[in-house]
Amino acid sequence: MKLKLLSTAVILVPTLALAACGREETCTPELMQTKTEALTKAVQEMFAKDPAKSTEAMGKLQKFTEKYATADQSQACKAADELLATIKG
Repeated sequence: MKLKLLSTAVILVPTLALAACGREETCTPELMQTKTEALTKAVQEMFAKDPAKSTEAMGKLQKFTEKYATADQSQACKAADELLATIKG
């Protein structure tokens, strides 16, 4: 189940990045891609180190994906930074 959620996150996060691209110069598509790669890596590391915490992180990642899929790109970038800090926290 957790591996399935991770696989879903690996697919959905880059999709979110592409959906948020092109709306504002300060948060470029390249920057959003870098942020989504960092999020994916952080979640993968959490799965390896602490499977119990990974369930909570996956929930946050799913909420992030749903909330920011159609949001302004600058909002999505800021939210990605906040989520990454929470996951690494």
